[in-house]
Order: sequence, then C-alpha cells, then structure tokens
Amino acid sequence: MGLTITPVSIGPGREFEDPYGTWAELREIEDGGVLLVRPDMYVAARHLSSPSSPSNAFDWLRDALTAVLHRAAG
Repeated sequence: MGLTITPVSIGPGREFEDPYGTWAELREIEDGGVLLVRPDMYVAARHLSSPSSPSNAFDWLRDALTAVLHRAAG
C-alpha cells in the first residue's frame, strides 16, 4: 500500500519497557496482541491476541489498513 510501518514492542527486555505495568493496564490486548496506531496516536485497529499464523497476521493488517484508508482490498 506504499506505507511505512514501524513495529514497536513494549515490555521487559524490549526497546520500550513498562516497568510499572501502566501500558499493560491500558492497552486492552493480550501480550501477543497487535495495535495499529496512526501517526496522530489514534488506535486505528486492535487484534486482541496473537494472530494464529504469519498469513493471518498479514490478512489482518491488510484488512485493517484497507478499512482505515477506505481502499478496496486487492
């Protein structure tokens, strides 16, 4: 889709840690879940748990971006 997506992982031993558990309380997803956050920090899509396969992760991301951008999937 021509977009730059920057993956960020938050938690112990990650680039961004959560020493007080604040993020874990606010994120509304499981540890393996996924958030798609727009540049203005709006949560555009949320997958509550870890996708079951790389193919399902790809499909979820494609569908989420399509919905956010109002583009036809293809």
